[in-house]
Amino acid sequence: MINIKKDLSIIIVTYNSKNVIKTCIESIKNFGCRVLLIDNNSSDETVKIAKKILPSIEIFQQKKNLGYGRGNNIGLKQTKTKYAIIMNPDAALTLKGTENMIKALEENSDICLAAPSLCETTEKWKVDSKKVTVKNLAKHVVEIGGAVMIANMKNLKQIGFFDEKIFLYGEELDLCRRSVKAGFKNACLEGLYALHLHETSGPQTLEHLFRKGWHYGWSNVYFRTKYKGKRNAYSSAFRFGLRDLFSSICYLIAFKIKKAFQTFGRSLGRFGYLFGMNAFDKKGNPRGNLLTWTVKYK
Repeated sequence: MINIKKDLSIIIVTYNSKNVIKTCIESIKNFGCRVLLIDNNSSDETVKIAKKILPSIEIFQQKKNLGYGRGNNIGLKQTKTKYAIIMNPDAALTLKGTENMIKALEENSDICLAAPSLCETTEKWKVDSKKVTVKNLAKHVVEIGGAVMIANMKNLKQIGFFDEKIFLYGEELDLCRRSVKAGFKNACLEGLYALHLHETSGPQTLEHLFRKGWHYGWSNVYFRTKYKGKRNAYSSAFRFGLRDLFSSICYLIAFKIKKAFQTFGRSLGRFGYLFGMNAFDKKGNPRGNLLTWTVKYK
């Protein structure tokens, strides 16, 4: 018999997520399980809102922005339950769907990581989440997305947690690759649905967009280097870095300023990796701060 309170922990990493955290926490507040919120030094009311909705939530307040992987690792190291759900602050779950996610892993002990199907609007999620089927639920795949994922902690501990060299982008793909390499399976849980609102958590300032672009470019080269070798990674980094640079100029000419900043960030992130830059500086702060001579990282 499934016992969510006993068998499940939920981990949420936030960074200035006040616009979305309410929906997320309200969706899980009656689960009765342990909920851990790792806040990456938000300057808004994210933590206050979460605590008001769910007073029992455990807050792990950080003094700097650790990113997705490092933040989730703090929660995973604190987890003692059989299963853990890692979810974005712009995601939401249903109790029945969560119980069926656990059931799928109970019936497939060789699964390390699994994820439900995602709905991008609240209206579609409310309709689709009622169409629950548990027959032939687990479809084995190599990679799953990281917006909502459930892990068998016994299996996950054997492969290790997220790669802490990465600040943002590709962390879950790396974890999935290591899971398969270790002989485990990853699964898409067809027939189960979670809400994922996309791109609505965190600030959307030019500084933020540039930083996201920088880490997308950097992580792309890092991932390719790790799994396809330096020759493949470096040649693609140079090629796509030039493409992104040209595209950013075109966006700028077309007055698409946000696109220009993000694409320019991608270009510099790719070249930054080629020139030996890590995702974090020596003080543990994430890079990608619009070239420190322009915008000081907060």
